[in-house]
Amino acid sequence: MKVERNSMLAALMRRETVLSVFVFTTVVSTLLSDFGPTGENTWIKLLSVVIFPLLAWFTHKRYLLATWCTILLLIVTGTEFIYEGFMTLRHGMDESLAMLIIKTLVGIYLTWGALLIHRERHVRD
Repeated sequence: MKVERNSMLAALMRRETVLSVFVFTTVVSTLLSDFGPTGENTWIKLLSVVIFPLLAWFTHKRYLLATWCTILLLIVTGTEFIYEGFMTLRHGMDESLAMLIIKTLVGIYLTWGALLIHRERHVRD
């Protein structure tokens, strides 16, 4: 049982997992927002669906500029999820409690992932 827990924790702390969660959450957040021809900033949202996965790919390939941009975006996205979770909880619940907990945990994970990628930015596989 202990070996299973350590392998799961090791899988969560891999840069590929952090980058996958980052891409998944940003694409889902973009698609769930007011996305369409009548929505505001449609081009920016469309570009984010293309650019965030590209940044994650170049970070996976260890390009330095893409890594720094991804680290900053991870911090911003993670703190945004944490802020949304706490502010929604504080001002009344428009969402379910489970969704608030998931948002907060994903925000913590993305912020921690930024620190992991920052720490490993010069390490070769």
